[in-house]
Amino acid sequence: MNETFFQKLFSFRFVSLCGILMALYVFSLTTDAKPISTFLFNPTLYLVASLVAVAVRVLLWITVDKGTFYEFSHILWQTIEDCVIINIVLLCTLSFLFLVTSFV
Repeated sequence: MNETFFQKLFSFRFVSLCGILMALYVFSLTTDAKPISTFLFNPTLYLVASLVAVAVRVLLWITVDKGTFYEFSHILWQTIEDCVIINIVLLCTLSFLFLVTSFV
């Protein structure tokens, strides 16, 4: 089954839920002294999000695929996709929360 990137982006993934939870946590840390832009321009946020995506993919690889190297290239591509998706979800959720709190 050949899926496009947009189908993978809009389908449910556990990584998307992790990205939303991370965005809620980061948003709860913002204050007037530390606005959300300080977090957005910090590369540590994106590194931590990518590490969470890799950890989730490794956990799924161990539990579901039993740690086999049969389709390792497929798992590697899924890991890269998860890293991109978690960062997109993180940014979208943070921007949504920023807009909601700014204009409401």
